[in-house]
Amino acid sequence: MGAGLSSLDRTTGYFRDGFLSTEHVDAIVKGITHIDDRSEVGVSAQERTDFESTLLSHVISGAPPTEVEKIARGLGNQIAADTGGPPPAEDPSLNSFDFKVEEGRLVGRFDVDAQIAEKLHSALGYWSKPRPQPDGSADPRSKTQIRADAFHQLLDCGGGGGDGLISAPRTEVNVSVPADHPNRASLEWMGPITEATAAMLACDSTISFITLDGQQVPIAMSPPKRLFSGLVRKAIIIRGESVSAGMGRAGCSEERGSAATT
Repeated sequence: MGAGLSSLDRTTGYFRDGFLSTEHVDAIVKGITHIDDRSEVGVSAQERTDFESTLLSHVISGAPPTEVEKIARGLGNQIAADTGGPPPAEDPSLNSFDFKVEEGRLVGRFDVDAQIAEKLHSALGYWSKPRPQPDGSADPRSKTQIRADAFHQLLDCGGGGGDGLISAPRTEVNVSVPADHPNRASLEWMGPITEATAAMLACDSTISFITLDGQQVPIAMSPPKRLFSGLVRKAIIIRGESVSAGMGRAGCSEERGSAATT
């Protein structure tokens, strides 16, 4: 907190005078840092002062630290849009995953981008099918219990043996990309994504072409075609690791567990 506070004169003064709590100061410092990180061109000294004033005004009005952080995220979204940064749904710098042990149980929360969320939906969906009772009655578990059981199954399967570099990815992500409007790509669960994210997912995908009629009803579908076979995929990964070239293609990250269907 100290390093971030050095450039926030008003916050430092209020804190020194005992007007601000440590929690509020921490929220302001984290908020300003978040806003700066969301900008593609950085935040000027004057902009930083203006954002500090905005957050301080909410603190003075009685906003709790959590509300200050929420306001900062909103300002971060705004400056990202103004400077050409990614939308919040596709910004991995916003991802968080926190947990702690309470009374012998693991309690946590997470906030992830659309790509991770889509994979989670897809992976859990496979194991979230209702299980009728032996007598044919409905599954007595609540939706929350079903998801927890699905997560358990997912963990059991996630560490499977074998050569994972050659085998097909365990979690498939369906991406729909209109041929005439590639900027309108969409995920099955999370909805619209940018063309850049769709292109990244396509680095490791199986492609199918679907023909629709005037009513948007599928009338033909091509056989799926794997963009990279298992052996080629392994070679690309090894090449990328040896020459620090990621997946061996500009714009591709280390995503190795997804498949896109177009």
